Amino acid sequence: MLVRNLYVLLLGFALLVLQSSLAVLVPTHPISPVLLLPVILHLGVSPEVPLMRGAITSFVLGWAMDEFCGAPMGLSTFALVATYLATHGAVNQLFLRSMASQIFLTFGVAMLAGGTMLALRAIFGPGEAFPLIMPPPDWLAPLFSTSSRAGGWLELTIELTGASIVTAALSPLIFWMMARIDATGTRARRSTDRGVAA
Repeated sequence: MLVRNLYVLLLGFALLVLQSSLAVLVPTHPISPVLLLPVILHLGVSPEVPLMRGAITSFVLGWAMDEFCGAPMGLSTFALVATYLATHGAVNQLFLRSMASQIFLTFGVAMLAGGTMLALRAIFGPGEAFPLIMPPPDWLAPLFSTSSRAGGWLELTIELTGASIVTAALSPLIFWMMARIDATGTRARRSTDRGVAA
């Protein structure tokens, strides 16, 4: 069990490093994925993950995401723990067996989590240090008219929808990695059970 927890945390940290590295190399601002979201969803729907373990893992990964992204302290932590708790309480394990259901659930949860994070940032974040609307990269600048309020809403809509689509598209790969981590825990438990039976 401890080894599986460490694997999940290592995968989470590796995804954060990948996400922050890609953000530096490729200007993906309006459509930046949240690669930790499928990890949290998998923890939420896995029947083998106790509530407390999943909540603590979500907290640690959310705290690390706050540190990596420079977000206001506690914003990602709150969003990921709330996402885990809502998923744990509402979703049946059979719902995520197909790739299509993984993609659609991840898209829906990414929209909700992203909207919650934008709203919390608007309410609690300082005006200049953490702006709600960041300027688009040069390749997307013609799409936005930042002089009007409608342009700001358009950018927020594109950011939220684009990030959710990219996160959902990448989710089957992350779910597969989490299933491999779960399989290592199951193999270890079976070998322990055989050793006790002998």
